[in-house]
Amino acid sequence: MVARAFQPSPSNQSGNILFYVLIGVVLLAGLTLALSVGSDSGKDQDQERYAIKATEVQRYGAQLQQGVMALIQGGISENDIRFAHPLADPTYGVITTNPQNQVFNPSGGNVEYLKPPAGVNDGTAWGFYGVSHIPQVGSDKAELLAVLPNVTDGFCSAINTQLGQVAVSDPCTFTTPLTPFVGTYEPSPNTFNLGSLSRPPALQGCIKCTVGNMYYYVLLAR
Repeated sequence: MVARAFQPSPSNQSGNILFYVLIGVVLLAGLTLALSVGSDSGKDQDQERYAIKATEVQRYGAQLQQGVMALIQGGISENDIRFAHPLADPTYGVITTNPQNQVFNPSGGNVEYLKPPAGVNDGTAWGFYGVSHIPQVGSDKAELLAVLPNVTDGFCSAINTQLGQVAVSDPCTFTTPLTPFVGTYEPSPNTFNLGSLSRPPALQGCIKCTVGNMYYYVLLAR
C-alpha cells in the first residue's frame, strides 16, 4: 500500500493565514507607534535645544547691557559709546580708537565679542542701533538696542515663551539697510509695534518682520 502525503485541511490553512495576518497587524502597529514616539522625541529635542540657546542669547544680551552701563558709570556719554571690534562691521570703527569708549575693549566695557550660537540665525552678527523706540520704555527717544537678526521661528518662539510674550507680526519697525550706531540717535525714531505683549514694557523680545525675525535687547533706555 502506497502511503499518501499529508494534506492540510482547509480549516488549517485558514488558521495559518489568519495567524500571519495578525502578526502583520501587530508589527505594523508597533512600527507606527515607534515612528510616532520618535517624531515626538525629535520635536522635544528641538524645543530643548532652542530653549538652551535662548537662555544663552539672553545672558549675552545682559552682558552687553552691563558693558554699556559700565561705560556710562565711568563717565562716557551715551553718544560716545562704541561697538568696534575686528570681527564686527567696520562701520563701527576701530577698537583701539578711544578704547575707554569701546564696549568690547578691556579698557572700556570689557565685554567679550561673541558670534551668535550656531542654529539660532543665518550667522549674521549682532547689530547695534539707535533708531527705534520701545513703547513704555524711557521717554519717546530712540533706545540703544542690540539686535540679532534673521533668527529662526523655533528660536523666536522659544525666547518669547521664556519671556512670557508673544511674537508680534508686521508692521515692523526695522527696514534694511540699518545704520549701525556710531554716536547718533535717530531724532524721530520709529516705534516698535509690540501689539498685545503680555509683559510690557518689553525690554527684550523677538518680533516678526517681513525682512525676517529679529531678537532685540535694550542696552540703554533713553
